[in-house]
Amino acid sequence: MVKLFKVIWIGLILVFVAQNANAQGVFASTTVSKSNCYLGEPVVITVSVYTSTFFTSGVKIGNIKVEGGFVVFFNSISLSKVINGQTYAGVVKKFNVFPYEPGTLVIPAMGITVETPKPGDYKGVSQTVSTKERTVKVLPVPMGYDQDEWLVASNLRVTENWSNNTGEIKVGEVLERSITRRASGTVSEMIPPFIWDSLTGVSNYPKRSTVENIKSKTSISSKRSESVRYLFEKEGVYEFPERELMWFNPYQKKLFKRTLKAYKVKVLPNPDLGMLESVRDSLKLEKQKIEEPSEGEKEPLTILGLSPRDFIIAALVLLVVGRIVLKYAKLFYAKYKIKKENYLNSELYFFNSFVKESNSKPEQKLSKLYLWIDHLHLTYPTVECLNRTIKYKGLEDEANNISAYVDHGEKLNLNAKHWIKARNLILKLEQPKETSSTWVNPTFSKSKS
Repeated sequence: MVKLFKVIWIGLILVFVAQNANAQGVFASTTVSKSNCYLGEPVVITVSVYTSTFFTSGVKIGNIKVEGGFVVFFNSISLSKVINGQTYAGVVKKFNVFPYEPGTLVIPAMGITVETPKPGDYKGVSQTVSTKERTVKVLPVPMGYDQDEWLVASNLRVTENWSNNTGEIKVGEVLERSITRRASGTVSEMIPPFIWDSLTGVSNYPKRSTVENIKSKTSISSKRSESVRYLFEKEGVYEFPERELMWFNPYQKKLFKRTLKAYKVKVLPNPDLGMLESVRDSLKLEKQKIEEPSEGEKEPLTILGLSPRDFIIAALVLLVVGRIVLKYAKLFYAKYKIKKENYLNSELYFFNSFVKESNSKPEQKLSKLYLWIDHLHLTYPTVECLNRTIKYKGLEDEANNISAYVDHGEKLNLNAKHWIKARNLILKLEQPKETSSTWVNPTFSKSKS
């Protein structure tokens, strides 16, 4: 009995030591931004992976598959975090999931494989860490609201166009109606199809809709464009009723609406309608006669206007030339892609974007400005810190202009020449930093290797 007790006690100690080592070594977690939401309301999923040393290769999580929801990847950031006095290097990836079915939304547990060295070492060791399953309760469309027209978005813009603005048309003619909706904070799959009006004496023929998602690192918007063709079969006056398009703002917890005005059209008689049918039938008959070959007439065999021999020679030449062009095109594209990717992630790109915003709204100017400052090696990503670093009078004036705008609402005027000068000064002060494509570590110095 005593021997059995010792075995159990030793086992418990080993389990405790193993868990403690894991807690101080590598761990991962999944969090959700809310425990319940409405149908279509976005939920932010945050997946974090931390190590007490550093990562020797990129942390790859991949896209998350959630049953009953559309998942959109947003961004990934590297950071450091102090836990119980221990500094951890971490990678945080954010996703948005848009539920399209009521019930329980399950974010599955994940196994994430990372490479990280043991404390005191520099060689990466492959380890797999796991996250826990998370659930979110998805509420159905509230009572009193049409499920077929339910939309959750932070904003909605609607444009409508009619192919005829005169308000008059003849029997047998077609009137096309187009509606485009642009929704912020959701994906195009969540924008419900527009329900077209049905009027007696008018046939409608919907065209295929087009959808588009526009995603940045921090936000998403979507667009759905639809159109229908109305064929007027009888004369008279027809009125397409006023329509209200509703959407629910999940941040303000309010319902908003856009209104499409009523449209009236007068359909006049068409004395040429019978002639139009006759002309259409005769044109179809002529087309069939042109396409039918004459009996007994034999033509030499040709392929695309060439004899079989000439076609084979041309095809071989095109094949050889095509392979050469394709080979060099791939090399050129690969170099171009690398160069473009490097530029889009460079400090120069964000600075040029800021300078180009000189005539835009103040909010856009400041947004681009701070994106550029984030890519400078400053102690704090602020204009004040930049000014203290380079000690440039022109930048001090610019900082005062920004403060006057932010604090007192005064007009914001930024001088591009001052910022170009400031950039040149800070670049001269910055020291070259060692880079490596295999190290992902915001807290650990590579000099130990």
